[in-house]
Order: sequence, then C-alpha cells, then structure tokens
Amino acid sequence: METFCEIILDLENDLSRMREVSENVPEQLEYAIGLCKIALSRMRELVIKEGFPDQKSEIYFFKKIKPAV
Repeated sequence: METFCEIILDLENDLSRMREVSENVPEQLEYAIGLCKIALSRMRELVIKEGFPDQKSEIYFFKKIKPAV
C-alpha cells in the first residue's frame, strides 16, 4: 500500500534531480510542475480508494500534507 509519505518522498527525490533535466529555469519549473501534478494525482487516487479513517485525519491531510506538494 502506498502512503502519502511515500508519495512526498518520491516527489522530493525527483525534484532533487531537477537540475539534471536542464539548466534553463523555465524548463526546470515546467518539470517540477509536472512532477507535482503526478504526485497530486497519486494522492487523489489513494484518497478515493481508501478514504480517511476520521474527520481529524481528513482535515490534517488538506491542511498539512496536500499543501506540501
């Protein structure tokens, strides 16, 4: 089972290699935005599939975890 922490860790690892893609800043930003969209999509699938155990977890996700991406 994939977790939100794994998704964020994968995103951070991919973003750390951003300079290998290009030295051009606009291209780096485009690459980073694409990675963030993928991470958000993975999170969305996980939320739809598994949901939240309680309201407190849901609030925490939308206030802390999702904005980190």
